[in-house]
Amino acid sequence: MILLYHDRIIRVLIFTCILTVLLLGMRMIARKKYKIKFFLIGEGIMAVTVMVLGVCGYFGKRVDVKNADTITFSKAALQRDLNQLETVLFEQSPMYYADRESLREMFVQAKQQIQENMTEEEFYRLINPLVVAVRCGHTNLSISKALQKNREQNAKFLPLKIQVEGNRLFDGQSNERILSINGIPSEEIINTLLSNISHDGDNLAGAYYILNLYFPTKYYDFIEQPDEFVIQYQRKDGDIYFKVVDAEYNEEYNVDSWGLRMAQYAGEEYYSSAFSDDTATLRIKVFMEGKQSFSKFLEDFFAKVKELHLKKVVIDVRGNFGGDPRMAKELLSYLITQPFDYFKNDLSFLEKLAGYDKPVIPKAEEVSFESELLMDGACFSTCGHFAAIYQAMGLGIVRGEKTGGGSICSDGSKDIVLYQTGLRLHYATKVFAVNVNCKETNVVCPDEAVLIE
Repeated sequence: MILLYHDRIIRVLIFTCILTVLLLGMRMIARKKYKIKFFLIGEGIMAVTVMVLGVCGYFGKRVDVKNADTITFSKAALQRDLNQLETVLFEQSPMYYADRESLREMFVQAKQQIQENMTEEEFYRLINPLVVAVRCGHTNLSISKALQKNREQNAKFLPLKIQVEGNRLFDGQSNERILSINGIPSEEIINTLLSNISHDGDNLAGAYYILNLYFPTKYYDFIEQPDEFVIQYQRKDGDIYFKVVDAEYNEEYNVDSWGLRMAQYAGEEYYSSAFSDDTATLRIKVFMEGKQSFSKFLEDFFAKVKELHLKKVVIDVRGNFGGDPRMAKELLSYLITQPFDYFKNDLSFLEKLAGYDKPVIPKAEEVSFESELLMDGACFSTCGHFAAIYQAMGLGIVRGEKTGGGSICSDGSKDIVLYQTGLRLHYATKVFAVNVNCKETNVVCPDEAVLIE
C-alpha cells in the first residue's frame, strides 16, 4: 500500500483554481478567435501538468507502508524536518507555559544529535521531547500515518495493565510493585515516558492519566520494542522474583498521541444520567455532541430533577479531556443565577460567529439543588475551564483528583505533516482564558479532605 501525505491542501486548492481559470480562458479564446475546439487540448495540458507535479511531490509525499518501519533518512532531510518543526512552534504557538530560551537550546542540541540514516522512530524519539517542552497539552507529535498503518498487524506490546504512582510501577492485576522491565529501573522508565507526554505547564496530572491508560503504547514508542519482557517484581512481603511475558498484539494500543484521547470514547454515549431516591447523577465523558442534542439532554435532566424534587446533583466529568466550550456554557447555565462572561480574552471573528463570546445566561433565578463535581487528571481544556469556573464561583464541592488543565490553556489547534518523515504535529495557536481568578492557572485541586466515596 502507498500512502500520500496530503500536507499541502491549500497549495493544491490554489493551483487547481488558477489552472481552471487559465484553461477556461484559453478555451474561450480558442473558440471565439480561432474557431477551434480546445476541449481535448486543455484536458491534456491539465493531465500532464498534474502528473508532472505529482511525481515531483508537489501534492504530497508518497510512502510505502510495508517498509515504513525500515526506511531511513539522510541527515539533511531530517534537518529540514527539524527546521520546519522549529519554525512552526516558534512562529505560531503562543507557548504560554514554555521557556523559550531553554527550548531554543534543546533544538540546538537536537540538531547536533541528528545522524545519517536514522529511521522515523529514531528521529521521533529524538525530537518528541522538544514538542513536550512547549508545555502545552494541545501540542502533540505523532508517528506518520504510514508507520501507524505498518504497525496494524505487526506491533506487539507489553500485555499487562500497568499502574503508575509517582515514581513507582505496579501490576494492575496483582497490585505488586514492578522494580524493572528488561533491566531498566521503573523510575527511569517513568521519567522517560513523562518527558514524552504533552501537558500544560508543570502539571503532570494529565500525563500520569494518559500513562496509566496507555502505558504499553508509550513504552513501545519511547523505550523499546522487544518480543518478551523480563519483569522484576517485589511482593508485599519484600521478596523479589522475576517473570517473563511475551509481547502481544493489541489493536487498541496502536493509536497516535492526539488520537488516543478520543479512542476511549469510541462506540460509547458521550453523556448519560442516573437517578436515585435523593440524588441525580450527570455523567459527561466528553463535551461533544452525541446522538441526542446536549441542550435537550440537559433540559430533560434538570426538568426531572425538578419534578422529583431532588436536592443533590452530582456532575461526573472524570475521564473528560474537554471539547466544545459552548456545551460547558450550556451546563453552567443551570448552575448559576447571574449572567457570566465565559472567556476573559478577546476572541476572533470566527469564534464570535460560532457564539463563543456570548455570555452564559442562567436558566432560572435560583438553583433549587446542591451540586458537587467529580474530576480527575483527564479533565483538561474545556473540562479544565469548567472545573476552574465551578470551583472559583463556589458552585459546590469539588471531589476527586487534580485536573490536567485549569483556567488557562492554549488551543485553536492546527495540524501539519513534517514533509520528509511524515511525522504529524497537532499544535495550539492561541491562549484561551476563562473569566475567573485562579492562583494556579493550569490545574484545579479538589477541596481539602474531600474524597470520592
